[in-house]
Amino acid sequence: MVKISDVVRELIAQNPHLSFGLANRIFNLTQLAHFLQPMIEVKLKKEVRPSAILMNLSRLQQNYAKEAKLKPQFQIENITIQSNLVTRTYYKNNRTEAQVEALSHAVRERNGYFGWNEGMNEHAVIFEGRFLELSEVYVQEEPKFKHDSVSALIIKFPKEYADQPGFLYTVLRTLALHNINVIEATSTYSEFTAYIDRKDIQLAFEALELAFTQVSV
Repeated sequence: MVKISDVVRELIAQNPHLSFGLANRIFNLTQLAHFLQPMIEVKLKKEVRPSAILMNLSRLQQNYAKEAKLKPQFQIENITIQSNLVTRTYYKNNRTEAQVEALSHAVRERNGYFGWNEGMNEHAVIFEGRFLELSEVYVQEEPKFKHDSVSALIIKFPKEYADQPGFLYTVLRTLALHNINVIEATSTYSEFTAYIDRKDIQLAFEALELAFTQVSV
């Protein structure tokens, strides 16, 4: 038989924002209980009193808070900002791939910044705005998406984090809590790059610097 506690635990575990809020005690649990009540009643197929939900939320919050204190502290070794970038996304085909590869060589020959993300159906390229005219020479395809005011936040982190869950989530959660949109992202073994709108770059830098010089949860 499914219990209220089981459903509450499941709903919180499925939502990172709710689990984060409980761990940091930032919710009004009474209001949260009323918010969850309809979802819980649907799953249990019966009416549930808010007071019963509140009791389970209170217990669960204590567990989340204890677990948060036991989680390791993440640190950032270095944050670098690359400004004055633009991004272009193209539909993926052999012709576009050849054109993007040619553009990549041309930009790098000029000591420029060039990033290239390849998905199943798209190519996303990020390069300095000073190469816009050059890009139009090499890539004749019409972009599916473009953004002309982008900055890169390049985050260097300890290599041990590659085998430790939670670091990239913590970075993205920090940005999301400050309402900062990540336009593109890429990662390597010990480096993560988030491409965001230029107007948000200072806030993003300060938010990450503050978050990773204090105990993370």
